Amino acid sequence: MTYEKSIVRRFINQIELFSDCEKPVTEKVKVGIRGQVVIPKKLRKKLNIEHGVILEIEEAEEGLILKPVNPVAEMKGLGEGVFEDPVEYQRKLRKEWET
Repeated sequence: MTYEKSIVRRFINQIELFSDCEKPVTEKVKVGIRGQVVIPKKLRKKLNIEHGVILEIEEAEEGLILKPVNPVAEMKGLGEGVFEDPVEYQRKLRKEWET
């Protein structure tokens, strides 16, 4: 299985996990003059895509893949090693403030 096909398969699996019906929904949409596409209400509701949700768009062999971005997951481990042990760091700050 090629890399692109595995990505498509994972995305389809994600859709199936978030959907409450058995068959994936297929809709046709028109691309606007500035490249905008409106995701049909049925799909937005089914996949819990609300106003302001950030989607990642990826090129694949079969076309384009839209995936929701989880900003919390992207930040995971960002501060790792900065504070070492958070409890000890807090104790150190308290001692500095008290002196």
